[in-house]
Amino acid sequence: MDIVAAQKGSESSARDAFDRLTAIACATLRTPHAMITTLDEDRAVFLSGVGLDEVSVPRLNSVSHQLADMGPDAVMVIQDTHEHPVYRRHPMVVGAPHVRFFLGATVCGTDGRPAGAIGVMDVQPRPAPTQAELDLIRELAGLAGQLMEHAQAMRQEAARLETLRLAEDMVGVGRWRYEVATEAVTWSDEIYRIHGRAPGAFQPTLEDVFGHFHVDDRAEIQRLVERALKTGEGYTFKLRLVGVDEVERVVAAEGAVEKDATGRVIALFGVLQDVTEREALLRAAQTNERRYRLLAENTGDVITRVKMDGSSKYISPAIQQLLGWTFEEMSGQSTDYVHPEDRHLVLGAIGRAVKSGESTRLEHRAVHKKGTPSGSSAPSRP
Repeated sequence: MDIVAAQKGSESSARDAFDRLTAIACATLRTPHAMITTLDEDRAVFLSGVGLDEVSVPRLNSVSHQLADMGPDAVMVIQDTHEHPVYRRHPMVVGAPHVRFFLGATVCGTDGRPAGAIGVMDVQPRPAPTQAELDLIRELAGLAGQLMEHAQAMRQEAARLETLRLAEDMVGVGRWRYEVATEAVTWSDEIYRIHGRAPGAFQPTLEDVFGHFHVDDRAEIQRLVERALKTGEGYTFKLRLVGVDEVERVVAAEGAVEKDATGRVIALFGVLQDVTEREALLRAAQTNERRYRLLAENTGDVITRVKMDGSSKYISPAIQQLLGWTFEEMSGQSTDYVHPEDRHLVLGAIGRAVKSGESTRLEHRAVHKKGTPSGSSAPSRP
């Protein structure tokens, strides 16, 4: 999914909607010019204008500001701008398009507060509008307010999608969706990248989704999807995927279903993450752990892992021969096996090793299970 294109598309759609509304205003009120504005702190910004070149005007000089000050449902009529004490000097009166007549209304948001204005203009003076024309400009103002709210919602949605895209880039998680009725598959940019494709390079199908998985894992992903469509149950998996770049990746996924009011599954959606590097690190750690335990359990020296408080995370079986304690009795215990007078020395050595990152060696007395002291030499490594 191209987020930038989606954002540009939403902005274009909003402009088109405002342009259609000003065109309707011109046609129904028989004027050559019309405008819709929104107010910011110091400008009246034109969202649409028929026959107008302005992008914005200073807020305090605008009829939009005056209408906003007049409040919700306000209507302004200027039959001849040349006779108006303020607007006869307005740039759009003394210059192009040389406005002589204006009819406008306040545009409000859903919260009821003035947000801008809609107005029509003629280059000839006109008589006072009829009640029907006053009612019409108010109706058009209401439609303009709804369009403003819709445009704001689209901007917020585009911003939300952009935030999701940035999050995907940071953590490598992509989003996907499958519509049951149309069989349409939607991928986020990260999903394309996981498949070794440029974002938006092609429009995937469900068969493409299955086809990218390792041949030995393909049946499993098909089974999970078919079960989800049939039962409405979500799923998680960790399988191998082969992209068009022929790189084999390990991917973790979680899928869920969307149902209609009758409980029928209408879509599948979820997330996919490339965990290849994480899985490789995990396998390496597991291999190192097995090697470490093999060494520790077949040496006459006692090997132990201790926390900063002196409690044991692991201790090798040689402890039983040295001090009479079994592996099970010692695991998780504190430094009770250290002679009380030497305990502070052991804890200090552990602290120095952790702080400096360097090995340290200490000779201390240990207490045999029978209660008799025993000498011990203990190198400490962080």
